[in-house]
Amino acid sequence: MRSLLFFMCLFLITMISGCANIPVATLFELRSFDENAFVALKPEDIRTKIQLDAPVEVNIDETRLSLQLETNKGERHFTYPLILVAETKLAEEETWFSSMPARTEYELALAPDGIKAFNAVQASIQSDKPTNFEFSVNAKLKEHSLINSEVVLTILLKLTTEKEYLTLIDRATIEVSQSD
Repeated sequence: MRSLLFFMCLFLITMISGCANIPVATLFELRSFDENAFVALKPEDIRTKIQLDAPVEVNIDETRLSLQLETNKGERHFTYPLILVAETKLAEEETWFSSMPARTEYELALAPDGIKAFNAVQASIQSDKPTNFEFSVNAKLKEHSLINSEVVLTILLKLTTEKEYLTLIDRATIEVSQSD
């Protein structure tokens, strides 16, 4: 009886952690990210991947990487333009527990202007003394592709070539509305 209860609890914990949109592994990976790690980044190596269930598409020209810093001078916000590196159509996948519809994956990198701006922020970091870093990806969608009122997306971020992509958002369902 006790082992059955243990396995039921283990199964429940696995299911709950598997359903989370922001994985604990990402938080664990970034726990030691500090000023030195930020200054060591090579902006030309920074990548993001956005996966959207078909037929929704990303408007690349309106998609940005954002950085928010908490410093001794207060909060500072930066936005960097992105360029398309690769676009891949991913086929539908079937597993025992679920199915994943066909989706499109966009790999994006900092645009040349974004690289220059990121370098400038890195140079000013010494005087700003940041205490917190927050990266986000602001993805705009092409309006003609918004057939449904819900969009399922995944956003990944890669800060260095030596490390794998970190999952920022994993298969989150987002309500969207079209403006007239």
